[in-house]
Amino acid sequence: MAEVGMRTLANSVLARIEKQRDLMESLQAQTTGIRVRVSSPDKVVTVEVDGVGAMTGLWLGPGITRHTDSSLSMLIVETAQHAARASLHRRNNLIKEFTDQFGRQQNEALERWDGTVTTPRRPLSELSEHQSRDYPERLRDNG
Repeated sequence: MAEVGMRTLANSVLARIEKQRDLMESLQAQTTGIRVRVSSPDKVVTVEVDGVGAMTGLWLGPGITRHTDSSLSMLIVETAQHAARASLHRRNNLIKEFTDQFGRQQNEALERWDGTVTTPRRPLSELSEHQSRDYPERLRDNG
């Protein structure tokens, strides 16, 4: 009977691992697919960046002749910076959403063979210094 119980608990753990793997794959696909395109206020410069803010495209419009070399270069840099900030903001939002979902999944109860559930213990990294110092004693005392 204990073997059946272990299988049921193991199945619950494996199901959680699969959900978390799928969540990680989704995050990777979403962050890899980030593309942000920003144009300068006068529409002369358009810059596209990827999910880490690296430039993937640069387009110059017909009003380019109204700019000096230095003002055009400054406009390109400023537009690229705006695009990179927007890209990193989008990426950070995805990572925060991932972290929240992953944490919720990590704390979901696991089903035992008899239908009862067990809630995972908090990892040592989440315990205070005092709690982690006496953790082995509490584990021994509280099972």
